[in-house]
Amino acid sequence: MEVRNHLDFGAAARAINLPDPASAQDAATKAYVDARLGWTDLALVTPGAVNAIDFAAIDPAYTDLRIVLEGVSHGDTSNRQWTLAVSPDGTTYSAAGNLSTNVASSATMVGSLEISGYRGDAGSVVGFTSNIATSPALASGTTQNMVWRCTGGIHSLRIGISGGATFSAGRVRLQARG
Repeated sequence: MEVRNHLDFGAAARAINLPDPASAQDAATKAYVDARLGWTDLALVTPGAVNAIDFAAIDPAYTDLRIVLEGVSHGDTSNRQWTLAVSPDGTTYSAAGNLSTNVASSATMVGSLEISGYRGDAGSVVGFTSNIATSPALASGTTQNMVWRCTGGIHSLRIGISGGATFSAGRVRLQARG
């Protein structure tokens, strides 16, 4: 249907079954707009005694990702680092980059890390993490900044612990927006 005049819907009619917008001036549904304003949970993992968590086959419909550490800790007797690796295919991962300084097993890590433009070939990871064992609480965070390169975009992420240590508590959440 081609419309050449203004449409006045008044109070009685609605535009329904709109396709997703393809250009800046296209109309969009409320659901389409709402989904892009805030963060959407893609996955929530409560890891057992594993060394790494893989978030595979990440939906490419978004523009940005966020990893949220919710009270994660490890069970090793030595200090360890939280790590991140990226993959274009869910099979071949980059070398792991450090998301934290050395962390004791008694530490309870919280914080978030944002990965902007994960569908592109390169980008950055920016975030803050800290050791907070009680709630409610606020603490100064450690700034985490990394750059990544992954031809074809990020398909999968791996959150791990250095030295073969395993998760002992907490949750890791993957969110997306855009």
